[in-house]
Amino acid sequence: MAEHPELNQRGRIYRLLVGVGITVWLARYLQPEGFGQLNYAVSFIALFAPVAGMGLDGLIVRGVLSKSNSKHEILGTAFVIRVVAGFAAIFIALAVSLFMHPLGSPVNGLVFILAATLLFQAAAPIDYWYQSHLRAVPPTLGRNIAFTAATSARAVFILAGLPVMAFAWIITGEALALAVALFVAYGMSGERVRLWTYSSSCARKMLKDSWPILLSAVAVVIYMKIDQIMLGQMLGARAVGIYSAATRISELWYFVPMAIVTSASPIIMANWEQDRDAYVRKMIMLFRVMIGLSILVALPVTFFGNDVIRILYGEHYKDAGVILAIHIWAGLFVALNVSQWPAVFSEGLMIATLIRTSLGAITNVLLNLALIPTYGMVGAAVATILSYGVAAVLANVMFSGGRRARAQQLRRRAYSVDLPSTPQHDDLYLVTFPRSGTTWLSFLMANVHLQMSKLERKVTYFNVPEFVPEVTSHWISQAPLPFPGYRVIKSHSEYNPFYERIIYLVRDPRDVLVSYYYFLSQQNLFQGPIAKLVNSPQFGVEAWCRHVSGWMLKTPASVSFQLIRYEDLVANTIGALRRIYTLLGHDVPDSVLQTAIESASFGNMKKSEEFYGYGGRQTMETFKFMRKGKSQGFKEELGEALASSIEKRAGEWLKQFGYA
Repeated sequence: MAEHPELNQRGRIYRLLVGVGITVWLARYLQPEGFGQLNYAVSFIALFAPVAGMGLDGLIVRGVLSKSNSKHEILGTAFVIRVVAGFAAIFIALAVSLFMHPLGSPVNGLVFILAATLLFQAAAPIDYWYQSHLRAVPPTLGRNIAFTAATSARAVFILAGLPVMAFAWIITGEALALAVALFVAYGMSGERVRLWTYSSSCARKMLKDSWPILLSAVAVVIYMKIDQIMLGQMLGARAVGIYSAATRISELWYFVPMAIVTSASPIIMANWEQDRDAYVRKMIMLFRVMIGLSILVALPVTFFGNDVIRILYGEHYKDAGVILAIHIWAGLFVALNVSQWPAVFSEGLMIATLIRTSLGAITNVLLNLALIPTYGMVGAAVATILSYGVAAVLANVMFSGGRRARAQQLRRRAYSVDLPSTPQHDDLYLVTFPRSGTTWLSFLMANVHLQMSKLERKVTYFNVPEFVPEVTSHWISQAPLPFPGYRVIKSHSEYNPFYERIIYLVRDPRDVLVSYYYFLSQQNLFQGPIAKLVNSPQFGVEAWCRHVSGWMLKTPASVSFQLIRYEDLVANTIGALRRIYTLLGHDVPDSVLQTAIESASFGNMKKSEEFYGYGGRQTMETFKFMRKGKSQGFKEELGEALASSIEKRAGEWLKQFGYA
C-alpha cells in the first residue's frame, strides 16, 4: 500500500474542523449540565485507560523496529495482554464508580456504557505496527471512517432530541468501529492476525519493561484529567460543562505535537542506534519547534478567548472565556512533555518519566484541592498549568542553565550508554567494530601492564575484564594499575564525542563479517546464510561502514586518536605495540613486549578459553570465541559475488586502509 502523507494531514484537519463543529453543537444542545455529565464520565473512564494499555505503546514500536522477525510474537503477545488488561480495567472502573457515586446517579449509567472502550483499545498494537513501518495511511483511514460514522450519529441524535446517555453509546460505538477498521486494514495490507502468537517469555519481558511507563501513564492521566473529576465532585456537573467547553478549544491543537512526535519517533529512535549526533540534533530541533508552535497558538487565544467562547457556545458558557485564556498556555508544557517520548524509549528513561509525571499528578491534586474552593474553575485552570509546568521543567530542563548547557546535557545523555558510570578524563578507549581484534589487543596490553606494574598475575579469559573491561561492564575499577596510571577500556561503541583518548583498531571488513557471522550464529543470535548478515543494517557491511566513518570523520583533531590495523598487529606485533606505547608517552622494554606477545599468542588464548570459558563463563560446546584469528581468511568463506558486494559498498574505506 503506497503512502500518501497529504492524505494523513487532510484526515487530521477534517477530524479537527468537523469535530469542533459537532462538539459546539452538542454543547449548545446538552447545555452546561448535560455536557458536564458526559465530559465527567469520559474523564472518569480516562483514568483507567492506562491500565488497559499496560504501558506497551512505545515498546511495541521499539520491539518491531529492532526485532522485525519477531513481529507476530510481539503483536500477538501485546494483544493478549491488552485484552486481559481491558477486562480488568472495566471491572475496576465500574467498582470505583459505584463506590464514588450514588446508585441511581446518571454518572454510573454513563460510566457503564463508556467502560467498553477500555476493551477496544486491545486493537492498538496494529496502529503501533503501522507506526514502526512509517505507514500512517491505513489507521488514518480507519479513524476517518469511525469518526464520520460517529459524527453523523451525533447529528441525528441531536435532531432527534435524544438524552445524554445516547451520546455515550456513540463514543463506545466509535471506539468499536476504529478497532474493527484497524483489523480490516491490517488484513488488507497482506498481514494475517492468525499468524500472531503468544509468548509467555515475551509477555514477561514486556511487562517488566512497561511497568514504569504504565505508572507514568497513570500519573499523566491524573494530572491531565483530575481537574474535571475534582470540579465535578466539588462544584457539580454544570461547572464541568463550562470548564470542558474551554478545555475542548484549548486542547484542539494538541493533535499537532502528538502527530509530529508520532511521525518522527521511529526516525529519531533509529538515530539513537545509528548516529547519536543526528539523534541529539533532531531532539533539540523537536523541542524548539514545539516551543514556537505553542507560543504561536497561545498568544492570540489569550487576547480573544472571551470572543471565541461567545461566538461558539453562546451566553450559557460565557464564564468559559477566562478559563480558555488561562488554560491555552498548558499546551506549551504538553508539547514539551510529548516531545520527550522518543528519548524516553530510546534512552530507557522510564523511571525518570515516572518520577516527573508523578510529581505533576501530585501537584495537580494538591493545587486543585487548594484553589478550587476559593477560585472555582479559574483555580482548576491555574492548577493545571502549574502542574503541567512542574512535569515539563523536570523532564526537559528547558528553563535551567543556558541553551548550550541544555544541549550538552542532552548530548552527554545520548552517549552515556557507551560511557563508564564514572568517566575519567584520562580514560583510554580501545575501540573497534566487533570481531576486529579487540580481545587480542586487550590480552596484549593487560600482559604489558601487569609486568610493568610488577604484579605477578596471569591474564586469562576469566580476569582480562579486570584489566581491560568492557565500557558497559560492572568490572570497571576507579583505581587504575600503577602502569600505565590510567584506565584502559574496551568499547564497540559507534562514534562517541566524550571519548578523549582512543586507540581505533580496524580490520578488513571481509574478515570481520565472516568472523562476526560465526560468532553470532554459534550463540543463536543470528539465523540465516552469511549473505543475510552481510546485508543486515545492524550487523553487516553497512554497520561496519557507519562505525568506521563515524570515528574517522567525526573525531576532532584535538582528541588523542591512534589508528592501528589488525593486519599490521598480526604481521609485526612487537612493532605495533612499540608504536602504541611510544605515542602514549611510555617507554616499554622489548623484553616486556615479547613476553606479552608470547602470553597472548593465539594458541595460549585458545587454551585459556577452553579452560576458563569465554569471558570467564563456561559456554556451550559448539561456541568458541577464538576461531582462526588470521587475515585474509574470508577467501575461504565468501563467494566471489558476496566479496565483490562488500568491496563495492566499502570501497573507499578499503582503499584508505590499504585493503584494496
